[in-house]
Amino acid sequence: MLRDKDDREKRGGGRIGAFYYCPTSQKRRGCPCRKPNTGMIEKAVRDFDVDLGRSWVVGDSQADADLAKNAGLRSVIVRNGAVKGDYNADDFYGVLRIIRGHARAGAPLRLPQ
Repeated sequence: MLRDKDDREKRGGGRIGAFYYCPTSQKRRGCPCRKPNTGMIEKAVRDFDVDLGRSWVVGDSQADADLAKNAGLRSVIVRNGAVKGDYNADDFYGVLRIIRGHARAGAPLRLPQ
């Protein structure tokens, strides 16, 4: 998914400012940035003044879907039929169609509490 992201961003008019990951071993529990904890979301908010009401988590695992839920965000899960996010897409273009469709429709992007 990430291999050609720069070309896809340019053609689609979007921009991905950063990718976040947790360098902590999976064996170490309790790290605030280890998904599904929200530490990476909190860092992105600090780094980019993110509007959480218009933000989404895009991923391919249950941890990504759980991260979105824990942060109060919507999720799009890519290429993983075993994991159900709020939305599912076959590829990056599918992700863009889902998110743009909600933005155009004026749908509230934050999940109801």
